[in-house]
Amino acid sequence: MGLHHKEAQLIFRVRLAVVNHHMKYTKTHLLYVLIGVLALLYASNIYVTKKLTSALVELPVKLSFVIIQGPEDACKNCFDAKSIIQSLESSQKTTYKTKTFSYDDPISLQYIEKYRIENLPAIIVAGDISNEKITGAWTSMSGKEVNKSVVVENLLPYYDIESASIKGAIDVILIKDATCTDCFDENMYLNILKNFGLIINDTITHDVSSPEGKTLVEKYTITKVPMLILSPGTQAYPNFINAWSEVGTIEEDGNLVLRDVQKINPQFKEL
Repeated sequence: MGLHHKEAQLIFRVRLAVVNHHMKYTKTHLLYVLIGVLALLYASNIYVTKKLTSALVELPVKLSFVIIQGPEDACKNCFDAKSIIQSLESSQKTTYKTKTFSYDDPISLQYIEKYRIENLPAIIVAGDISNEKITGAWTSMSGKEVNKSVVVENLLPYYDIESASIKGAIDVILIKDATCTDCFDENMYLNILKNFGLIINDTITHDVSSPEGKTLVEKYTITKVPMLILSPGTQAYPNFINAWSEVGTIEEDGNLVLRDVQKINPQFKEL
């Protein structure tokens, strides 16, 4: 009995030692896991804190705008320069001041001479013009840097100071044949022009049977209707002119005459 009792005690002690060993391993493992989790949480908190701090200390782009308007009587359909400022305000975090001068204001002449302005309206931008958030805007609007400011002046339609004329406001002539019931609606052309960003000043529609229609058909050797004729001012839009070469011609008088009507719509009439 004494031997069995000693053996039993030895076995118990061995088992207890094994259990204690596993418990130490488990506790150590859990401790390492807990430390790892806490480390991840700490790193995550540091990252979030930095992001929040960056957002809080990020300063708005500070700009100042001077707008020089075109002549009031000639520039009724000129580009609205204020819309550019509103666009920048909505797309970027900006603080700004704006001054607007009419064409006949003596201060306007000073700005025109100092910044070598050729077209109106013009926008002169000063301040954080080199901020990377905003430089893309100047490029997209063909802005040029003059005297540490950015001048934006090619905003069609605009008033050309040298020629004292409006560039970019186009006149449209549509020629249709009222007897062609299957022909597409000639007003479709107007939607196409607007999609290209062209500004239409005036639109006139003639029937091929009218005196004006017959004159135009003969003058430009028109063979298909509905027909589209655009005024020379259209050439102020280079992207449109590049596309125009695929469907039409530019005549000696500067007008643009559509030739390949079938590329616009298959429902047309041969004259």
